[in-house]
Amino acid sequence: MHDVSPIDSPEPRVSSSDEGHVASTLTTRDGHTLAVRTFHPPVARPRAVLVIASATAVPQRYYRHFAAWMAAAGWRVLTFDYRGTGDSRPRSLRGFDASMREWGEEDLEAVVQHALAGAGGLPVQLVGHSFGGQALALAPSSSRLERAFLVGSQATPIPHWGWGARLRFLPMLYGVGPVVGAVAGYYPGWLGLSEDLPCGVMDEWTRWLRSTNYLFDHVAEARERARAVVARLRFLALTDDEYAPVAAVRDLAGFFDAERTDVQVVSPADRGVKAIGHFGFFRPSMRDVLWAEAKEFLGE
Repeated sequence: MHDVSPIDSPEPRVSSSDEGHVASTLTTRDGHTLAVRTFHPPVARPRAVLVIASATAVPQRYYRHFAAWMAAAGWRVLTFDYRGTGDSRPRSLRGFDASMREWGEEDLEAVVQHALAGAGGLPVQLVGHSFGGQALALAPSSSRLERAFLVGSQATPIPHWGWGARLRFLPMLYGVGPVVGAVAGYYPGWLGLSEDLPCGVMDEWTRWLRSTNYLFDHVAEARERARAVVARLRFLALTDDEYAPVAAVRDLAGFFDAERTDVQVVSPADRGVKAIGHFGFFRPSMRDVLWAEAKEFLGE
């Protein structure tokens, strides 16, 4: 069991784990409790502190293999679940009030502030997956990050979706999904999501998707917060990612400082694999395919 480091105290409630991490809880500014896991490196002083911000409806446990691998390479790594998801979910989601804006402005903000407070002068970095990269434009403390590696993070994806993707996703977003959500009081995962979601999250997401500039048409502060990000940013766009087509990744990247931002486009054939897609990067099979590139970028 690892010693509790400054990043785990005094605010969070901490419990030990036998899965290579320390589990704790963190309270957001508006009073919600988030489940957090900290993966410690086998060195006294880490290279940096890394926050992993999840995709929509993807629990933090999905990122545990990548988190443990980065920790073994010298990073102190934090993963967390947004309110209403994973280990931060209440007993019932029926009527639970949550939004994507709160996921960024409150939840990611709390975790980044927590990481900064316990960093002891180390740089604080971020790996964002899908929404986790969008949330950079929502969390005010994103301006204090040193680097960010963003996987499949996109804006305005619908205009760039192929017809196959539209036929699969749009009925869930705008057809049966809202009806089932209104009856159940939440969006069940069987609609096409990996996890159940609060209605407020899905309702806000579908409004953003209908807008020309995605969340930037709805959150007045988002453009300014994106411009305030001084971190070196790398957006990874995968050519077989139906959720985040390359053009949609470029759309999001365009809201940040061009001099600090680059978009890396990768096809599965480039890496000698059949498929990667929206979720493949964080699978253990990608350890020797893509993970080293993220580590190299963050370690520069």
